[in-house]
Amino acid sequence: MKRTKLAMIISISAFVIIYSAALVSLGIYLGKKQTTPPIAAVAATHFIVKEYNNQIAVFEEGSQIPIKYLSINIHSLRKQDRLKFQEGIVVENEIELAKLEEDFSN
Repeated sequence: MKRTKLAMIISISAFVIIYSAALVSLGIYLGKKQTTPPIAAVAATHFIVKEYNNQIAVFEEGSQIPIKYLSINIHSLRKQDRLKFQEGIVVENEIELAKLEEDFSN
């Protein structure tokens, strides 16, 4: 009877130690794994709207690949506006992007 109780206590103690070690390891792993960028990096993202292959395209800041094209006919724009789009227009967020597209769409 004493051996059975002792074996049970040892088994339970071993289980608790292993379980605790697994939880600590998981906590360390999850603490090191960062799945979202820091808030400062998210806030710093801008869009550049510019002429690209005779269309108006939207680029994430620093990228050379457009993420989408806008329904703005470049050939119907005034010369001043065409020059702005050739240089690139910086937009802070999706709301400003939608407003820009609305302002220049035909």
